Amino acid sequence: MLPLITSHKSHSSPIEFHDTLEGVLSVSHTFGRAKRARYLTNYSSIKQTYGEAVMKKWAASAHDPRQKTRVQQIIVDEPDGKMFASWIKGSKTWKLRYLPQEIHFTINFDVVDDTVAITSFEPLSMVVIHSKEVAQTLGHLFDQTWDRCTPNAQKKKQG
Repeated sequence: MLPLITSHKSHSSPIEFHDTLEGVLSVSHTFGRAKRARYLTNYSSIKQTYGEAVMKKWAASAHDPRQKTRVQQIIVDEPDGKMFASWIKGSKTWKLRYLPQEIHFTINFDVVDDTVAITSFEPLSMVVIHSKEVAQTLGHLFDQTWDRCTPNAQKKKQG
């Protein structure tokens, strides 16, 4: 579907397409300035594509007292996700839950304020849709999923 979306994109379109690591990370960086972010994330894909240093940078932002973005994140229940979860424990702005173990996916899905981003890792590509209506609708679906996921214990970060 991504090639179809990009073939119909005009300069005034609310749809962006990124297929470079720099482009995807640039969009992800802007999400740190949002009021509210809801992420559905596979950290194995992130670690493989972006590296552990990017994961650690994101985790550090969860403990930055200047961080104002309220984050809800649903992650795949796997070792790299659990590692990330251990790094953000104790965050006042970042809440995390695990998908049921029988559910696994390899893409990332983000609803950030009035924007939706879908990232595929094979090959790397991101579609960004700037639409209040789309973000509200997919945000409701995220919220329904959130209610069915297992909470991460929010104890203070160790060491």
